[in-house]
Formats: sequence, C-alpha cells, structure tokens
Amino acid sequence: MAIHAICFDAFGTICHLRKPRHPYRQLLDSLSVSQRAEYAPRVMTELMSLRSLAELSGADVAIDELEAELARELQSGEMDSEWPEVVARLSALQLPIWVISNLALPYAEWLAPTLAGAVAGWSFSVEVGAVKPDARIFEHASMGLGLPFSKIAMVGDSWKSDVLGASGVGMSAIWLSRGRNGQRPNEIGSLLAVVERLERGDTTDWAVPRS
Repeated sequence: MAIHAICFDAFGTICHLRKPRHPYRQLLDSLSVSQRAEYAPRVMTELMSLRSLAELSGADVAIDELEAELARELQSGEMDSEWPEVVARLSALQLPIWVISNLALPYAEWLAPTLAGAVAGWSFSVEVGAVKPDARIFEHASMGLGLPFSKIAMVGDSWKSDVLGASGVGMSAIWLSRGRNGQRPNEIGSLLAVVERLERGDTTDWAVPRS
C-alpha cells in the first residue's frame, strides 16, 4: 500500500546534541535502584523538570550545576544538516511529516518551536504519557495524521523503539543506520536516501516482520 505520511524520530535522527551532558541520567544515577526504577519512566512520561525530579526524589545532587549542564547541552542542539532539504522534498511530494520521540520535558520544549511550521505535528512521550515502543505513542501519531498505520512509514535510529515499535502496530519502518553497510532491505544510511526512495516509490520492502 502506498505511503501517505512519514514519521521521524527526533534525537539521533533529525536532530543532534553536539555536546551531550546527560543531566537526567546523572541525577537518576545518584538514586537507589528502586528509585531509579520508579522515576526513570516518569521522566519521559510526565511534565517533570530536572529540578522537579530532584525535589520529588530527594536526590542529593548539586541541582544548580546540573541545570547549568542541561542548558549547555541544549545550546549544543542542532537540526540535522539534511533536514531542510528533507522537509522541502517531502512537501513537494505532499507527504505530511510527523515526529514521534521519547523526550523529557526540556528537550521537548527545545524541539517544538523548531518543528512548528515544518511538520504536521508530533507525539512526544512526555505529552502522550507513553514511550516507544509502546503502541500508544504510535496510535497518537496515527490519530493526529488521520491515517491508518498501513499508510504511514516510521524512520528512526533505534531498531527496537522505532522499527520494531512501528512495525508492531502495522506501520512501514525504516532503520536509519547512518552510513553503515546493513543487511536489511529497510536499512538506510541517510535521511535524504529515505526521501529518494519515496520519490521513486521504492518502498515495497519497508514492511518488517512483527517480532
């Protein structure tokens, strides 16, 4: 079946952090095992700032320093160099773009203004309340696009979260392997290579076994 819309993962796919600092991970690493098990999922599914996480968990950390690291990390964020051309060429194909990503609150707040006007919408885990590969986040995208799963393709750099998650609900799925020589028909090395396949209508092998 023809693809009528395309979804992208965010970090590692359409955008990058040049200087990752991992402040949330640093804070979570300061907690007990049981606390990490409780709070790690909540970071991605609740509107929780770094300071809120510290206060709720009672973490013994220098929160001002961690917030400064978070600010420096976000300042190093940038969209992929291919992204503007990807948007333009998919627009010419009249293919709406949607972004599906597991994001903590500050990263969603950084990305949303950049995406506004370039994409039809997004499904961020922190807003949806579910993380990939959970079917609910893909359902949110399907509803936003007004299309069944069978007419949507998902592109991302995680085999488990993006490819198996999307194919598990019936989407076509493409693994963005960033230039590695892969053995899978739906493994593609760059964002523009994905667009080129769409322009040729060469997408028959993008379906992935549901496993």
